[in-house]
Amino acid sequence: MFRVARRRTMQSIPMLLAVVGVILAAGTIGAARAENDGDQRPVPTVTLFTPPLDGDHLNCTAANVSSKTIGIVITLVGVDGSALCDEMGTPPQCNPGFQNPETFLDVPPGTIVAIGLLHRNPSEDGYCRFALVGTHTPRDVRVEIAVSKITSSGVLVVRQLAGH
Repeated sequence: MFRVARRRTMQSIPMLLAVVGVILAAGTIGAARAENDGDQRPVPTVTLFTPPLDGDHLNCTAANVSSKTIGIVITLVGVDGSALCDEMGTPPQCNPGFQNPETFLDVPPGTIVAIGLLHRNPSEDGYCRFALVGTHTPRDVRVEIAVSKITSSGVLVVRQLAGH
């Protein structure tokens, strides 16, 4: 009786290892396909944000500090989550020549890319969203937001903050 139970246990161990191997292989294949589906735009693997700031002029900058080319989509976002636009005219209207979110950019190592708004409603805060493709490490890219504003007394105020 003891020998029969031991034989069943020994037969189930290889089966258990085979099932675990199939599950791990399926997860790895799915993760590899999620980064680039071929028919569609590559899916971002890392998203970085800057803190929100208030200002008349807003610039978002990203620097690729890795040793590989990384795809980046930079979007200027309002506190309500919608994409901001470059405002012109009275009353302010979106400039049709400004594209936000910016198109997908392939950024080589050591390269800096930026997007900025020239004019916008100064009563609204804004922040930058950076969607990265081709890396799983947020440390591969440094991001920042820079804003400038002229106060009612005519003083130019500039702020610059790093994002995470």
